[in-house]
Amino acid sequence: MLYGKNGSGKSTISKVISKAKGELVEEIMDATLYDHEGKVYTDVQNIHVFNEDYINSRVKLRQDGLNTIVLLGEIGDLEDKIIDLELRIEAESKRNVELKKNSDEYKYGENSKSPSYCRLQINLGLSGETHWAEREKIINDGKRNASVNDRVIDSIIALSPAETLEELRRRYNENLELLNQVRKNEAGQIRNTIKLNVTYDEATLQASLSQRVERPMLSEREQYLFQLIDDGKLEQINEMKMVFSKKSTSKCPFWFQDVSDLGKQDLISSIEKVLSKEIDTHEENLKKCILQEVKVDLTGMEVLNSEDYIKCLKVIEDINTEILKNVYDYACGESENSDRTIGNSMRRVLEAFSTFVYKKGIVEISYDNSILEQMKDTDYIEYFKNLMYRLVLNGESHMEERTNSLGDMDYFDFLSNQERQRTAREVLCFIYLLNEKHVLAHLDGKKDVVSNLKKWCAEIKSFCTGEEVTE
Repeated sequence: MLYGKNGSGKSTISKVISKAKGELVEEIMDATLYDHEGKVYTDVQNIHVFNEDYINSRVKLRQDGLNTIVLLGEIGDLEDKIIDLELRIEAESKRNVELKKNSDEYKYGENSKSPSYCRLQINLGLSGETHWAEREKIINDGKRNASVNDRVIDSIIALSPAETLEELRRRYNENLELLNQVRKNEAGQIRNTIKLNVTYDEATLQASLSQRVERPMLSEREQYLFQLIDDGKLEQINEMKMVFSKKSTSKCPFWFQDVSDLGKQDLISSIEKVLSKEIDTHEENLKKCILQEVKVDLTGMEVLNSEDYIKCLKVIEDINTEILKNVYDYACGESENSDRTIGNSMRRVLEAFSTFVYKKGIVEISYDNSILEQMKDTDYIEYFKNLMYRLVLNGESHMEERTNSLGDMDYFDFLSNQERQRTAREVLCFIYLLNEKHVLAHLDGKKDVVSNLKKWCAEIKSFCTGEEVTE
């Protein structure tokens, strides 16, 4: 035990010894103990230091009114912990109040920091004249501005253009001018080249076209008479008519049987029906109404070989390639950001394929057996007929224009991601089975295209047959 006056260094020496033991003493940088031989003393576990710091860590004094409560040992430590926790609770309470204040700013739509307020401003910025909605209408040659909904907003937010806004505007204006030039050239050519310089009797034409000639229902006897005509025995039928038209004929000279006046009249009616020239006469009248051959002057169509037109086709082809690659990535599960736009991407892929390859709408292809037979498998044909029917039936419109277009496939919003992915695979397999080279050319550079397409086709075949199919 050390004794000494206040300020003589007792506390400092005790702290040095504590530091040498390995305890945390902030004001002492380093300390080492040596034995009487000058060697480092390592048996520090048996060294105990009793100083003011030890007393403060073991004994706590709490004022309770006029009295003082003494807390010893672990109870004193618990008191320190309680005070520390109370301070933390107070700090967190203040932080929660601040966080709630900030969160309230994001909740209410009228606050400029609120996401709903921002989306509303985006909607207003995209809607109306001179904005995206009108530009979309112009590009698609529509009659009304395009709708702005959450799907459109999300798809635009997801874009990451490398060009500046000024560059995008310039490119848009250039492509729009090119599009308008193509439209004007095609429209002007149709108006200027198709001219009908003919005279005709409109009333006669309308009467001939409106006349309806029913195919007669023939009895067994009348069918026999027709067979005689086909066998070249028309003179025999005319002779029969002449004989039975005579009032004196009471016995059939051909079958040697009695015949009544009613029987004769019935036979004559059958012969007249067979010999009727009504259909031949109607066909002859229609042929007389045929107008002169229409000759279309294709002068001026050299625009189709112009640099601008070829450039426009290249742009369209590049766009179709990118859309097809996007559908493939989604089918492989590698493009989750396209969940809201994949429906219309599939629609555009199908319409571009049917238009450029077959010059038909996709709905027409879905029931054109001459095209579907290229799959060379009845299971595939029936499956994809049902697929196209499902896509058309679930679309937003059942109007006449759907014979050429699938319309916006907004109902995809109600499908699960798994169902959307399966439909994307089905669409790719449909095109692949009809035109393998088309798909492979557009998906050039993508991984495992052939193996994936064959695997997906095998899955469809397995579903059709109920048996496992391997490729």
